[in-house]
Amino acid sequence: NGIKGVVLDLSRNPGGLLDQAVQISNMFLDKGIIVSTVGRDKTKKEVTEAKPGTAYMGFPMVILINEYSASASEIVAGALKDNK
Repeated sequence: NGIKGVVLDLSRNPGGLLDQAVQISNMFLDKGIIVSTVGRDKTKKEVTEAKPGTAYMGFPMVILINEYSASASEIVAGALKDNK
């Protein structure tokens, strides 16, 4: 309520855990794929989707990344971009 916009600064964020990237992405996504992984055995694929009803939505968002952004920050930025 009352949020005019969000700037999510992920620049110079080189690490992080997959489960935390999923939780942060869920804060801003109500649907869509957050991350998918494929193992060496191509039949072993895992897809993590956003949980409906958990997102803060309805405001503009800017995500800042740079050449030092990696790992979990890439997952968050990619999930938000791919899901508009």
